[in-house]
Parts: sequence; C-alpha cells; structure tokens
Amino acid sequence: MSNFGHNSGDTLDDDLDTRPGDWIALSRKVREHPVVGLGNPVKPADPKRGSCSRFEAWFDLLCLAQWKPSRINNKGQVITLDVGQLMGALPFLADRWNWTVAAVRWFLSTLEREEMISRASPNTVDHDSRNSRQPTNKCNVITIRNYSRYQLLAEAVDAYVQQAKQQANDSRTAAEQQANSSNLTLKHLNTDSPPFPPPGGDDVKTRRKAEKAAETRKRKAERAQVCDEAFDVYNKAAAHFGFYACESRTDERRARMLKRLDAIGGIERFRVALRQVGKDEFLSGRAPGRDGKPFRLDIDRLLSTGSGLGDVLARLLDLATDVDMTGPNGKRWGWWRGKEAEFRSLPLDYWRRLDADQKPNGTWPWWVMGAPPGHEECMMPAELVAERGYTEIYQGKITHD
Repeated sequence: MSNFGHNSGDTLDDDLDTRPGDWIALSRKVREHPVVGLGNPVKPADPKRGSCSRFEAWFDLLCLAQWKPSRINNKGQVITLDVGQLMGALPFLADRWNWTVAAVRWFLSTLEREEMISRASPNTVDHDSRNSRQPTNKCNVITIRNYSRYQLLAEAVDAYVQQAKQQANDSRTAAEQQANSSNLTLKHLNTDSPPFPPPGGDDVKTRRKAEKAAETRKRKAERAQVCDEAFDVYNKAAAHFGFYACESRTDERRARMLKRLDAIGGIERFRVALRQVGKDEFLSGRAPGRDGKPFRLDIDRLLSTGSGLGDVLARLLDLATDVDMTGPNGKRWGWWRGKEAEFRSLPLDYWRRLDADQKPNGTWPWWVMGAPPGHEECMMPAELVAERGYTEIYQGKITHD
C-alpha cells in the first residue's frame, strides 16, 4: 500500500542514494538575494530551539517540492501535486522552521510578490454529484516558479558532462592509435598536439558576455537591496511620526524610489531627510491642512516632485541645515553632498595632512573639510576624529564664530 503524507506521496524509492529527487540545482547567486540570501535571520517562535533563516526556509521549500507528479493526502482528500509543487500549510511550515505563523505568512507573501512562488487553494472534484467543483478548506498548494526549468537544466548539464567525457576518451584513444601507427610516443603527442584549442574567438566573446550579464545582475540585486532598505527606513519613520506606512512595494514605486535616491545622493541622505519631519509643523501633522484635519504623509507624496507639496525630500533636506552659510572660499554649506564616497575613500594620510594644514582650533573649516566631527555628514575618518578628540569639541555645532 502506498504511503501518503504531507508532501510525501507514492513516488519515493527505497534507495536514497539513487533516488533522482534527492538532488536539486541551486544557483550561487542565491547567497546575495535580497529576500532569501544569507544573513537574514528570523526570530524563533520557541526561544528554546533555533530557527531557520530565510535562506534555509527557501532551501527547505525547494527540497519539499515534488520532483515528479505525486499523490498527496490533503486533509482526507488525495490530490496530485505537479513538479515543483508542495502543500503549504502555515502551521506545518511554522513548526519546521520554528517561526510564528505570522512570520511564515509574511515570508510566503513576499515570495509571491517577488514572483518566486505562486499559491492556490485546491478544489474538490466530486464525480458522483452534480456540483463538479466545490471550494474546500484544504491546505494551500505552493508552486515554485521555474522549478522544472532549473532542475531539468541540472540534468542537462550532467548529461552534457558525461557526453564530453566520453568524447574526450574516444578522441584520446584515436590519437593514441594514430601515434602508434606513426611510431610516435604519447609523450611527443601530448607535447606537439595540445588537447584544447588556444583561447580566443567566440569563446572569449561568450565569456565576456556572460561576465557582463553577471555584473548586470549583481548591480540590479544591489540596487534592489538598497531600495528595500529605503522602504524599511520609511516605514520605521512612519511608525515614529504617525504617517501612512508603505504596504505595497510596486514596481512603479521601486523605480521612483531608486530615481529619488540617485537624485538626493543615496540612502544616507534619505535617512537624514526623514529625521527632519519633526521640524516641519505641517508634515509632522501638528498644523492642520485645508480641511482642518492633521496632515499625514504617505510614500507617494514623499517621492513626488510635482504635487502641491513640491519636492518634499528636498524640503526636508533643507531643514537639515539650520542656516544658509557660505565659506570664505565661496563654497556653500553642503558642497560635499554627492561626493561623500569619494572623500571617505581618501587615505588616512591625506586627512592628516589636511588637518595639519587647516589647524582647526575652535572654528571648524567646513568649507574645506566638510561637516564637523559629531555631525552625521562628517567625512573625516573616525580614527583621526578619536585621536584628536574632535567629537567632544564640535559635537552638535556647525558654526563656531
């Protein structure tokens, strides 16, 4: 009699070492994935035992997915799961990963939004009644997107490797026979006839194309991670100041977020802007709007530059500087913005020479050295700041006249 269970049907073989479904293909790139990559721990539901990280949870889903059609017992009803499908009962997954049910629900929703999985509620097919399909409360079925594509690719690669090995053996055998007939030794054959053609031509073009594509994917993944981080920063500020949280991270909002981050100089400037909300009577909700009700900021107005509020991010960044200052060399406060990475990459010796040349003594030369130590935009290496004790002198100050 077949053994049916949760995600284990009648396809299992007795020999675990030879069962095809005991192997899956996994890209190395998954380690840097913004949702399921390494370094994404999840708080355990039961603190007495460890919990799976997001990477481990995603790997577990891949392992639980069927590698060929299987019959499964879904709350008393035997259904057929196709390749790449599994039953996704929230309590079942929560117990496996030691997560809360809410954490599992959020994780699956995120995977679905990123088009990594899809979910559906199975229907009962009753051939003995007139109602051929009736909705039930069966466990949801999760489908891993593109599962067959990648697993079949692994099989194709294995077949290709085996074929290449056989061709190499055949070629070597033929070469040895030719060498013997020409009264040559195998040593001479290996020296005079290299086994592979010299590099160049189409092989180089293919390799460069692959490297370029990999670099493009890496940049996209990094920008996607920065974008998600910015949304998290916004939602944290929304909880603090009481404006609307961003519940839906649509493709349009992601594109607008990345465009605005590029325009203002990166995510650190985005953090600076959101910290200024409390300084604005209207944006903070302390001053009522035209309808007499307190205003509540939302993500679309924050990212907009053409609404009735104008450029909200620029407005908030203006609040980050209490006064409009111009240095003796004609540079205005904030001249370094957009160049922070360039200045922070300068060696420590450069900053030592600049410090010795300017000789700060109670008045910080921001028109040459940027924001003073203790300021969130300070670019001087922390090692030199600590060595000079500058934080205690300049903390919370901009001008010292």
